[in-house]
Amino acid sequence: MFSRRFWNCVSVGAVTCAWLVIIFGALFIPKLVERLHNSRTINIFAWSDSIDPDTLHDFELQTNIRVNLTYYDSNEELFAKLRATNGVGYDLIVPSDYMVKRFTDENLLQKIDKKKLNFVNRIDQRLLGLPFDPGNDYSIPLEWSIIGICFDADLFQNGLPEKSWSMIFDQTLIDGKLVAPGDARELCTIASLYLFGLTGKSLSPDQINKIVNLLREQKHRVLAYSGTRADLLVAAHNASLAAVANVYVARGSKHVGHLGFAIPKEGGFLTIENFVIPVESKKTDSVYQLLNFLYQPDVIYQSCMNAVVLPVTVDEQKRLTKLPVFKKLLDISSTEFKKLHFFGEVLTDEQIDEIWRRLKAP
Repeated sequence: MFSRRFWNCVSVGAVTCAWLVIIFGALFIPKLVERLHNSRTINIFAWSDSIDPDTLHDFELQTNIRVNLTYYDSNEELFAKLRATNGVGYDLIVPSDYMVKRFTDENLLQKIDKKKLNFVNRIDQRLLGLPFDPGNDYSIPLEWSIIGICFDADLFQNGLPEKSWSMIFDQTLIDGKLVAPGDARELCTIASLYLFGLTGKSLSPDQINKIVNLLREQKHRVLAYSGTRADLLVAAHNASLAAVANVYVARGSKHVGHLGFAIPKEGGFLTIENFVIPVESKKTDSVYQLLNFLYQPDVIYQSCMNAVVLPVTVDEQKRLTKLPVFKKLLDISSTEFKKLHFFGEVLTDEQIDEIWRRLKAP
């Protein structure tokens, strides 16, 4: 009798324990799996052409770290989203040079531990220690380009008559249509350079008026305000000139032979896209692992070949100059490089908004 009761109790206890295990598993194991999964997942917010998805897939296969890649259309969109969330939800982002300083001023970035990166000594020194992050404490350059003047070489067979920004502002030099930058900051800053030079000082109301008048005079010659397809309009002979990045011209030159590019005597504009880590990211070990993967020589080389972008590492620059399209891109004299400017040097957001609003007004 005792034995039967004992075994009945044992059976009931076993069944109860089994149900508890099942209930516990149903409630907590999915959360545990999700937590483990999330700890092996990093979220990247970047320009659409800055990181090759195939490269990220290779990284996932090698490391079992999942990478979620989402895109933004402008630095301003990136800043608004990061500021609204304090960076929560993102582990790696790719802002342009002037935006890096804005992020650091807002305390939205964490310092980069360069000891965990095995490639920093291979980066072109010209792309380090720049005004937006003098010690590169918060940013690592990913790719770069130069904004200058793209021209129709069939029309300008001997090159531009004036290697100057006056080509897109002085209507006495050319009658043809042109493509102006679609980014308000770029257009306004180029106009400021042309009129006043870049002094590092904020502009007066009178200078703002002169920029507005200049852009209004230019407006009737502008076929389109665009950055990403400006070279296509020149390639199709729809426009004679365009203010555009040299990498877009190089991509177009793979298909047509009449695209020329010149850095104006006043100086072109250097744009650098950078990796930075949001202050709230808790997955820096995985991020550093990804960065070391992306900066491997063969990975950089293949990414540049696929997208036609300029590498930041010296060895890959030398390797790519063996190819005609990259030889032209990288054939920049030290004098020309020293005269390059950044877009964040003079105009405030408020001034740019005012100029753009007045330009777009009827």
